[in-house]
Amino acid sequence: MKPFLSLAPIAAGLLIVGAACTAAPSSTATPAANSGVAPSGQSSGSTTGIGAPTGSGGVSTDAARGMPAPQYASYSSSASPAYPGAMNTEGIWVTGTGKVTLAPDLAYLNLGVHTQEGTAQAARDKAAQAIDAIIAKLKSMGIAEADLHTTYFSLQPVYRYDQIFKEGSQYSQPVVIGYQVSNSLSVTVRDIAKVGQVIDASVAAGGDSTRVDGVSFTVDDQTSANSKAVELATKDALAKAQQFATLTGAKLGKLVYISETGANVPIYQDYAKGALAMAEVGAPAPTPISPGEMEVTISVQAVFAIE
Repeated sequence: MKPFLSLAPIAAGLLIVGAACTAAPSSTATPAANSGVAPSGQSSGSTTGIGAPTGSGGVSTDAARGMPAPQYASYSSSASPAYPGAMNTEGIWVTGTGKVTLAPDLAYLNLGVHTQEGTAQAARDKAAQAIDAIIAKLKSMGIAEADLHTTYFSLQPVYRYDQIFKEGSQYSQPVVIGYQVSNSLSVTVRDIAKVGQVIDASVAAGGDSTRVDGVSFTVDDQTSANSKAVELATKDALAKAQQFATLTGAKLGKLVYISETGANVPIYQDYAKGALAMAEVGAPAPTPISPGEMEVTISVQAVFAIE
């Protein structure tokens, strides 16, 4: 327990040194029941006695003697503990980081169709034909039904705004000139070597209505990579703690606390502009896609005692 010092006004004639926790009052004071020494900043409800908080509803021993309750100042010798169960901030605190580089093995392709026609029905029908053709083509290439799902659908009117002048006033009047439909599809490609072929086949099946909105990559199973990153982060923390101890002449004690403080999943890499551009020109060669590499990073915080 960390000591604190409470100083009452001189007129009160009190000088109290106590522990930074609720404790039984000194036998020299005779406060009401449930009295105790309240730590600085800690509310003790209706507790009365020395150190009872102002406005808590309790009556201090000074108030019982007809004197105004004194305001107490307090001092703590250490900051609040930064980890669960910590009693103080003594020790060697370190942060370790572990990084593992991975090669992506899973791709997400976002594509869809966009149509505009004079009527809502015509726009919907044209979009439906295009997206159905794309889905059929993807299935024929081995893409499973579970790896295809609609992410967005919209049917909206298209307006023209005419400028109207009437009785000295000008305003815009919307006029419906057609309807547009957008239907987006997310495709999981488990063989990333075929991503370019999947894009080209989708464009060929959907025609000019096809839109390619982006390609991203990740790792399907990151379990082993995460475990390795934790191992590296822990070793890094141990090495740093030993280095601090050596440099300062301290003796490294036992580990008293460790926790994972940060982690990130592999960064998704987006190739929307490049993929779309190649799709639109209709290049005879498959659209080139490069998945690159990504990292799994994990950090741990550790606290060691000093012997």
